[in-house]
Amino acid sequence: MDKAVIFGGAGEGSGQAISRRFARTMHVVIADLDERRARALARDIREENGSAESVIADARDATEVSKALRAGSQTGPLRVVVNNASAVDAFDGIGPLDQWDRFLDVDFGGTVRATRLAVDILKAAGGGAIVNVSSTSALQLRRQGGSAMYDACKLAVLLLSLRLDVLAKENVRVNCIIPHWIAVPHIVEFVNGLSVQERADYGVPDRLIPVEEIAEAMYALATDPNKAGVAIVWPNGNAPRELEPKDIRM
Repeated sequence: MDKAVIFGGAGEGSGQAISRRFARTMHVVIADLDERRARALARDIREENGSAESVIADARDATEVSKALRAGSQTGPLRVVVNNASAVDAFDGIGPLDQWDRFLDVDFGGTVRATRLAVDILKAAGGGAIVNVSSTSALQLRRQGGSAMYDACKLAVLLLSLRLDVLAKENVRVNCIIPHWIAVPHIVEFVNGLSVQERADYGVPDRLIPVEEIAEAMYALATDPNKAGVAIVWPNGNAPRELEPKDIRM
């Protein structure tokens, strides 16, 4: 059975939905810092006749990232690596230096580590796919508010993913998704508590993206042999499509 390693795969954002989607056709290694949640999700997937295991992995630690990837390459070929780990819980405007370090170490550094370490494993297995996660906030180059460091890291993730299209000639496909606001419970609760003016001030999209839609886009990018160096974006939360120049705003 083909295998997929999902970093941040037990996350309360889209991580759990991504793990469940891949577990329908692959053995999933849920690599997450939250041991309890990762184990519980793996158990639930197995009880639903899926195939899954959990590995404790801190995206900031190359040794732990490598361990998770090795788990994904045992007893079957590793075909997919998803980089979904994020320090978004640290989001707070400009914030202190240690917050900047977290974004750099997790959202960008974690993606870099897992991507680079996965490339050689995927090559040895005959090829596969890496899917990274950016954010529509990274496309607003001069937007007001939010976290400058978070946006910078997510823009770097996007650029890295697009530039690594050169790996397609070695049968390693690197793609990226760029979601807008996602319909997870705490976001839905937050939005429901806002006035019309506050929604406008925060830039709340007309539509929050269901986590299942995120997972389906991930799966499509990971399994389509013709997709390499592709970024999928949800402008204003609407239907997903490939990134276009008009999506990047000054």
